[in-house]
Amino acid sequence: MVAEVRAAAETVGFFQVVNHGVVGELMEEMLAAVRRFHEEPLEAKVPYYTRDVASKVRFSSNFDLFRSPAANWRDTLVIEMWPEPPSPEEIPPPCRGVLEEYAAAVRRLGERLLELLSEGLGLPAGYLG
Repeated sequence: MVAEVRAAAETVGFFQVVNHGVVGELMEEMLAAVRRFHEEPLEAKVPYYTRDVASKVRFSSNFDLFRSPAANWRDTLVIEMWPEPPSPEEIPPPCRGVLEEYAAAVRRLGERLLELLSEGLGLPAGYLG
């Protein structure tokens, strides 16, 4: 696997990760949770609305409204889970529970990828981690 990752990084510059160990049902649950948040009434989303990038939980709309040449409405929910996650009370109710589980699975995947990249560079497995 190290040789495959190294070859992809050297020749193409990127790669797609499949069979990565993040369970399909968990990914589906996470997407459903985010969908539930976005389907909530405005009153439920307002407490999370902010443009303060220091906030770990941010809900916003059209973050580039005055910079983009064309208006393109999009609502965005950002929840920063690393290096320190927000408290469970800060996470919107539709996302609680599943977000923590999903973030842990994705973090494990990221750590494994960093190990493979480190080894592909001829470094110890934990070097980039």
